[in-house]
Amino acid sequence: MLLLPLMLPKTGLIVESYHLEKVLNGIGSWEMRSGVSYKSEPIALINSGINHIVGVANLIAVNGTVDYALRKNDAHQYRIADECIQDSRFDKWDVIWTLDQVQRLNTPIPLYQTDEAETWVNLDAQVQEQLASIMRQQPKTFK
Repeated sequence: MLLLPLMLPKTGLIVESYHLEKVLNGIGSWEMRSGVSYKSEPIALINSGINHIVGVANLIAVNGTVDYALRKNDAHQYRIADECIQDSRFDKWDVIWTLDQVQRLNTPIPLYQTDEAETWVNLDAQVQEQLASIMRQQPKTFK
């Protein structure tokens, strides 16, 4: 796979802590969502529990909808326990958002105006500047 340089994100995706840690640790590359996105670009990864940017990634594909068989066969990408795969409560998260070149930030960046009900956060100029500084200073190690 050709690795393209990770560019500076202009938007951030809010992700629950549990799932975000798995992505940041290289355990799976899917973020399961209930709707599609038309973005295919670098994004900041925001930990919903602490409202901090904790990583960056490229959102490279959005594929839907996932049925039980695909979730079962690709559980390693889905990052969800076997008992939850069969649970109908999880059926609403049936759209695959594929992340690539995931990189944890050495220094998380706090955000002050996020709404957990939102999916995306537009990063203001100050946050983008902080993010650019951190990305320049740390080595590129992708998960």
